[in-house]
Amino acid sequence: MPEPSPSYPRTMHTSSSQLSAYQIEAVRRLVGHSIAAVGRELIIETLNDQRGSRTDATKLLGISLRTLRNKICEYNERGIIVPEPHGWRGASNGFTSRKKNGTT
Repeated sequence: MPEPSPSYPRTMHTSSSQLSAYQIEAVRRLVGHSIAAVGRELIIETLNDQRGSRTDATKLLGISLRTLRNKICEYNERGIIVPEPHGWRGASNGFTSRKKNGTT
């Protein structure tokens, strides 16, 4: 990920959810990164944590399996390595782009 913008003193804003100091610091470290980059890392790290299980990752991330598959295809097209399901013996990452194999 690119380097975030320089840190400046920030005031704390209260929200309806209470975060620990550790969580607040983790969020502050994300400032300056694009949502796309943070989302990509979150998806990849969640897949790593879930040993490549797409179903388990979608439950943790709160997204549909279709959304995850679309993201994986996008990442594959960009040459980004995505964890394969544990014990997977199929095609790379288990998904192929529709554009590449000629289907609609």
